[in-house]
Amino acid sequence: MRDSLKIAVVALAMAAMGAYCALKLEVSTEITHFLPGAEDRRLSAIARQLVDSTLTRTMILSIEGPDQPSAIAAARALTASLRADPEVQWISAGPDAALAESFYRLFFPHRYQLLSSDPERELPARFSDQGLAASARALKQKLASPLGALVKRLAGADPLLAFFDELKRLEAARAGPLEVKDSVYVTHDGRHAIVFLGTRSSPFDGAAQGPFLQRLQRAFAAVNQAGALRLESSGVNRFAVDTERIVRADINRVSIASTLALIALFLLLFRSPRILLLSFVPIAFGMLAATTAGLFAYGKLHGLTLAFGSTLLGVCVDYPILYLNHHVLLPAPGGPWKTLRRIAPALLLGAFTTVAGFAGLAWTTFPGMREIALFATTGILGALASSCWLLPAAMQRAPAAVGLHLRLASHLGDLLEAMRRRRAALWLLPLAALLACAIGLPRLRWADDLSALQRPNPRLLAEDERVRAQVSRMDSGRFVIALAKDDAQALALNDRVWERLWSARRAGTLEDFRSLHDLLFSAELQDRNARQLLPGLAARTIGALEAEGFRGAAFGEFAQALHASPPPLALAEVLASPLGDLLRPFRVQLDGEVGLLSFVRGVKDPAAFARSLQDLDGVRSFDQGAFLSDAYGRYRARALQLSIAGVVFVFALMLASYRDPRKALAAGVPAVLAAATTLAVLALFGVETNLLHLVSLLLVLSIGEDYAIFLVASVESRAELEASAVSVALCCLSGVLSFGLLALSEIPALRAIGLTTGLGVLLSLVLAPTALALLPRTSRGVQ
Repeated sequence: MRDSLKIAVVALAMAAMGAYCALKLEVSTEITHFLPGAEDRRLSAIARQLVDSTLTRTMILSIEGPDQPSAIAAARALTASLRADPEVQWISAGPDAALAESFYRLFFPHRYQLLSSDPERELPARFSDQGLAASARALKQKLASPLGALVKRLAGADPLLAFFDELKRLEAARAGPLEVKDSVYVTHDGRHAIVFLGTRSSPFDGAAQGPFLQRLQRAFAAVNQAGALRLESSGVNRFAVDTERIVRADINRVSIASTLALIALFLLLFRSPRILLLSFVPIAFGMLAATTAGLFAYGKLHGLTLAFGSTLLGVCVDYPILYLNHHVLLPAPGGPWKTLRRIAPALLLGAFTTVAGFAGLAWTTFPGMREIALFATTGILGALASSCWLLPAAMQRAPAAVGLHLRLASHLGDLLEAMRRRRAALWLLPLAALLACAIGLPRLRWADDLSALQRPNPRLLAEDERVRAQVSRMDSGRFVIALAKDDAQALALNDRVWERLWSARRAGTLEDFRSLHDLLFSAELQDRNARQLLPGLAARTIGALEAEGFRGAAFGEFAQALHASPPPLALAEVLASPLGDLLRPFRVQLDGEVGLLSFVRGVKDPAAFARSLQDLDGVRSFDQGAFLSDAYGRYRARALQLSIAGVVFVFALMLASYRDPRKALAAGVPAVLAAATTLAVLALFGVETNLLHLVSLLLVLSIGEDYAIFLVASVESRAELEASAVSVALCCLSGVLSFGLLALSEIPALRAIGLTTGLGVLLSLVLAPTALALLPRTSRGVQ
């Protein structure tokens, strides 16, 4: 194929991939991508579902005013303004009349089936002559209360006030510890009005949530024209949008700074705009190929994948740097394609060992890690392919070398030759690395915690905690789940869970809990309540009412209700009603199973609490933080095993390529030493290492192997060694710049990648000459 046609093919492919990425690119910060598919698949599935659920799509707005009436008026105005927003699925500043009407239609016919959680023990006393007399007196008092009009409307059918008990449970489930003032939720101190809203989109959908949060602020500014109000809010979407903003800023900063640094380096050494442009084509091709593959496979890319991908500049740039240095400093007589054939073994071996290292990530249970594996391997192969396809086609036959370039190559060649002549002194490098490992590695401290990947903005976190303290008293991420094959069986199991939790609260081992049982019983428990409605109850109740001065004829509807109980109320009926949003946080749908959640607060002894539930089949106590820490700990151990297996595979690959054990060791040992020493140095400086530190070591191994492979391939020729030495120095400098900037990120995950890889790349350069000490003495440079 003619060179001009090859250039056109590359340009066309890049244009097509660029257009695809521009149209399809969607960035996610959804942390479910980095939740493991743990050994307990059911709990892992629950954790994933809860991360994007009704719970996480709910925002809480707290409005503080100079006085309570001002806060209440502002809550009403803000609610009215936001109700028409396309991102708002539902919004409420207080008890809703339509919701109350829906609750009445659903629950009033079943009021006597939902009387008691323990009907055999409680209802005989309530239905005794003394109990019925007390109920009659309670009805008289209710009629004289502010709720008298509502009580009068319902009393003929419900003189026992069973429905009012259910209403209390509804308000407790809906508003928690809040009070209602003028039909608006207010805090106990009376200073804040509270608004709840649910978003249509996932909290991690930055394209929807970012503009919505801006509209929310504008709506509040319109309400707060006098400036006397203060708005605070709680919501997962706020953290996701903030994280995406930081990730995008970090990626842009790293990309721009790395690009400018590479431009400066290439112009300084090559003094050729043509070579400068050519050097960036493989990098751009690799990034476009990686992004295209990721979008095609997953539909969107995680911010951490893109951030990690931006560091791949430090790997992808190695291939054009190696080729360009060799062709400029030592052009083959046969032209650019002959230069490529001369260095092709080292180029291909370096790329394939790098790909082998990243491919191991695909064998993990983390979707995010598999995405990074696909992105990295595609990007590296794309950069390699475009370097081999485009650069020889576009390069001059014998480009002129710049004096500075030649002098740098000569000095680096002299340095390496001096090291080879002093082999005993050269052994000090690996010995120093081994000493650092012996001291530092025993001090390693692993942080198996999701917060180590993505620590929230402290300001947002403090505000979030203040708002949640006003509304919810449940422990975040801690609950009990009852799993069964359908809703009916799950409700029956949930009844038993409620009994255990109520006993734990009474015993003081649990402070409080919230359960779906407070609103809806199982069919079996509803039937048990109905069986307590014995013949003669209606007559005895009416007699007790008449004794308190009521007219017995007014309660005919009550007598009819006792004689004809409807079928038990099903969970599906409630979920299909306007009350569904209230109940959905308690329900999760798994593979062929239904889970009902009970949220808890103040578990005194988690281990004993879990044991108190273990005899209930299908019931588990779940602490999301402990579960994730355990899962990450297991995965970290597995990732370490995969890394070791990857090293062994890479050594086998190099042995097959070189067919010389000493050359394979020379090419592989410096990278392994660099990676181990990186961990040791982090430990010596007190850095808690996490999963991404470990994953970043793959970059260190990949880059370090490239450096040593380039030197080993050139060791027989002084001129080749000089060209490889300049290549390795340039690759290291570009890598340190890229990764060093990422180490300044506010996001712990990005900081871990940048710090580990930046330090590891630098150590890879320092330890690369170790390859010379491991090579046979018969290898001599040509002067």
